[in-house]
Amino acid sequence: MGEPKIVMYANDFKFLIPELYLTLTLLFVFGATLSLPRYRSLHMREPNLAKGLVFASTTALLWTLALTANNVSNCFTAFNFVLAGSLSGAIAKSFFLVMAVGFSLIFLGTATTEKFEVPFLYALAISSALLIFSVNDLAVLFLLLELQSFILYLLAVGRTYPSFATFEAGIKYFILGGFVSGFLLLAIASFYGLTGTSNLSDISILLALNSNNSSQSMLSLVIILFFTPLFFKLGLFPFHFWLPDVYAGASLSTMAFFATVSKIPIFFLLVKCYYIFARQCPASFQIP
Repeated sequence: MGEPKIVMYANDFKFLIPELYLTLTLLFVFGATLSLPRYRSLHMREPNLAKGLVFASTTALLWTLALTANNVSNCFTAFNFVLAGSLSGAIAKSFFLVMAVGFSLIFLGTATTEKFEVPFLYALAISSALLIFSVNDLAVLFLLLELQSFILYLLAVGRTYPSFATFEAGIKYFILGGFVSGFLLLAIASFYGLTGTSNLSDISILLALNSNNSSQSMLSLVIILFFTPLFFKLGLFPFHFWLPDVYAGASLSTMAFFATVSKIPIFFLLVKCYYIFARQCPASFQIP
């Protein structure tokens, strides 16, 4: 009998040390905050508590950046090629963390005007996006994108003094985000139907071997379905129509987070997938 999978994959967790450290630290800090007797009431808004959470999150992000930079040249595959680290992914992740730390330092000065849960949601959104830089499986990618999206939906309505415009922005963002997530799920299912796998490495090989078959038009349609949600999340033309309403209803810090930090992993994913599909299936990107 072979080695049990839980033992076989045990060594792969060492490649997730930055992500695990950041996530567990945030959960511990937030849990410790909720356990304080004087902050258990949902109606209490303590400015120093929000600033303390931002300081703790910034410190955790700095340590995560140090752990990531320490292994920036470490290329790896883990969990049966579900994760695949590369030099470009490590550099992009380090840049993402630098931007996140910069945002946290700027936000530290305005944290007293926010609910104390908001800094935790910012940090949790950053934590959920870290694995996007090394994910190599479309099914896991969908789960990571949805986890980040749900956090962003909460941030869209997370103003200290919400108004009708805030709720309208959150509802529009939620409905449109759920709609384009259906396109992404359909594209992933179609990739699996065409190739028999959801692993990007395997899909790249199979597309190279079958680049001239009769399913080229179907493949082009699936690629369009796959890139549509990414264009929506980045706010690229022609899927930018949701930006004015959401940005107008969100707070200034949330708008800044949406426009900068949250888009870095999606942009990296867009470039990575374009490189895979354009290299293996150039006919799908040619204008007839």
